Amino acid sequence: MLAEQRLRLHLKLGHINYNLKRRNARQWVQSFRNRAQRSLFDRNLRRTYERRVKQHSPYLPSVTARARTILRDIETEGVSIDSARTLDLPLTDEVLRSAAQLLPSLAECPATQPGGFRVFADQECFKDFPQLFLWGLNDVVLDMVENYLGVPVGYHKVDVIRSIHNGLSHGARMWHLDGEDHRTFRIIIYLNDVDHGSGPFEYIPRPISQKARQDLKYSQEYVPDDVMSNVVRTNLWKSCVGPRGTIIFADPTNVFHRGKMPTRQERFAIFYSYHSARPMYPRYLPPGFSRDIVAYMNSKLSERQRASVYCRG
Repeated sequence: MLAEQRLRLHLKLGHINYNLKRRNARQWVQSFRNRAQRSLFDRNLRRTYERRVKQHSPYLPSVTARARTILRDIETEGVSIDSARTLDLPLTDEVLRSAAQLLPSLAECPATQPGGFRVFADQECFKDFPQLFLWGLNDVVLDMVENYLGVPVGYHKVDVIRSIHNGLSHGARMWHLDGEDHRTFRIIIYLNDVDHGSGPFEYIPRPISQKARQDLKYSQEYVPDDVMSNVVRTNLWKSCVGPRGTIIFADPTNVFHRGKMPTRQERFAIFYSYHSARPMYPRYLPPGFSRDIVAYMNSKLSERQRASVYCRG
């Protein structure tokens, strides 16, 4: 009797194991199909993007010698750092003065999201300080962005941000890549002096980021320090520190980056974000300009600037 029960139990466990293996095999096949379909989809999008770049190449605007240096840095390193004093871009002084007027109110506000670590200035501020919006559309900047993207520009948003000193280290304070397009372009202007204790923008150089992307089998998640340090040594992580007026140019799609958690004082900065006029993955786009702000600014814009502003509603 005992032997018969053992035999039945053995057969039952064997049947369970067989079903588990069959289910796991089905899940693996489905996962493989999903990855293969995504890979095919990505390749098709990339070919489309490359075709658009080739078609648009004869129409790319010329850029200054300094802009060519910045673009070369982004191609090789992924990031280029300069300053308002040396770049002499139009409206920069006005932007710094206008932003300075916003800082006291930003400093008093709680985090924009519960449990968050950032305060965003409301887009209504662009009505009082239009130069904050217009700076990102000056021809020198648009020429630079268009040359880097290789296609017409989508000016996605401007964020004036206070990074709160509150001990939180999640979300964008962890390593990540942006995923909305094949290439993206971001300009960060520091509004206060930023050192290693002020939550600087940090990044991993482009060639190392590309290898880390493969090693991590990265798929748009946030990566904690302990995981990243297993694939990239911490001495290769780079911090962008500098005085008020420091300007950082980066491609956040192709370099791992984060806003480091402030440990001594808070960071204030303006973020200008760009992608192509027809981004590859619009579902990954964060909210951009509101239609109300775009309508308000419309009369101040040239035809090229209007065509560059990206607004989904």
